[in-house]
Amino acid sequence: MVDFTLTDEQRSMREMAHDFAEKEIRPVAWEYDREGTWPGEVIEKAVASVYDDISDEKQARAYMHRKRLQKPENQKQAARIFRQLTRAGFASKTIFKILKQWNIDDETLTALEEEAES
Repeated sequence: MVDFTLTDEQRSMREMAHDFAEKEIRPVAWEYDREGTWPGEVIEKAVASVYDDISDEKQARAYMHRKRLQKPENQKQAARIFRQLTRAGFASKTIFKILKQWNIDDETLTALEEEAES
C-alpha cells in the first residue's frame, strides 16, 4: 500500500509555497490576468526566495564531490573541471573562485576566462 502522508519537510514546503502565494501572487494575479502580461517580477521573487539560502559555491563543491572531482594537478585537468562545471550550469564567477582557492596558476585562469567569454 502506498502512503501519501506528507513528511514534515514536505508540509513545511507546502506552507512556504502557500504563504508566498498569499503574500506575493494573490495581490497582483488579477492584474496580470487582466492585462495578459507575464508575471516576471513574481517569478523572480519566487526563484530568489527558494535560492536565498543556497550558496552556488557550496552547490558546486557538492557536485564536484558527487562526481569525484579533485584538485587538478595540471592545466589540462583544470580545464576539464572548468568545462564540466560550466556544462553543469555553474556561474563562471563561482568556478573561478574555486579554481583560485586551489591556487591554479594565473596563465591557466586567464586562458579559461578567455574561453568563457567566447
